[in-house]
Amino acid sequence: ALPMADEIAAALGEIAAGQRALEARIAALAVAPAVAATKPLAPPRRPPPAPPPRPAAAPQPKLALGDGAEPQALPAEDFVRAVDFPRDARDREGFAVLRRALDHHPTGQVVTAAQDVLTLLSQDGIFMDDLETAPATPATWRIFAEGARGPQVAAMASIRDRSALTIAATRMREDTVFRDAVHHFLRAFDRALADFAAGAADAELAALSDTRSGRAFALMGRVAGLFD
Repeated sequence: ALPMADEIAAALGEIAAGQRALEARIAALAVAPAVAATKPLAPPRRPPPAPPPRPAAAPQPKLALGDGAEPQALPAEDFVRAVDFPRDARDREGFAVLRRALDHHPTGQVVTAAQDVLTLLSQDGIFMDDLETAPATPATWRIFAEGARGPQVAAMASIRDRSALTIAATRMREDTVFRDAVHHFLRAFDRALADFAAGAADAELAALSDTRSGRAFALMGRVAGLFD
């Protein structure tokens, strides 16, 4: 059974708290060396002699995880689970997957953007698990991911909940913060979908379409005219 709205809100609250704690830990790690680097040093009595010239160092071998290395993609199952968010505040496995997703920069961008939109929609009483939907087929999601637009992908506009559509459309017109958050989410999810669909099976695309982020994409994509 789908979790109740209050459980979703509690889970999103824990996600936000977890992200704040993670950011605080990262900030603390960054501050320590910075403080050490700014300690005053006693000036030397005289200028030190210039060091003799050193031979050029041999180039360092590149490591698999060195600078500029492309982040390794998350397994499809983890990506789907992460963008669906933990099912409730007791979903330890869901939170573990979410932490791994946040450590993976491309997925972390999608998760954070989706969280922002889900939180804003919840302020108007719109929860993804409550929406009436007739999901598009995996084939439709696949051709959309490959760049198709117009009548071919009209079924992507699968959210049928008139109240949610009306509220979301009104807020898109009147709330610039909401509109900016939605556009950021749509771009981030669209990019991630293109990468995901390239190697995903039909069952994995179907699972993605029914996640909370997938439903939010269908809802806000329809409102924004993305599927026209």
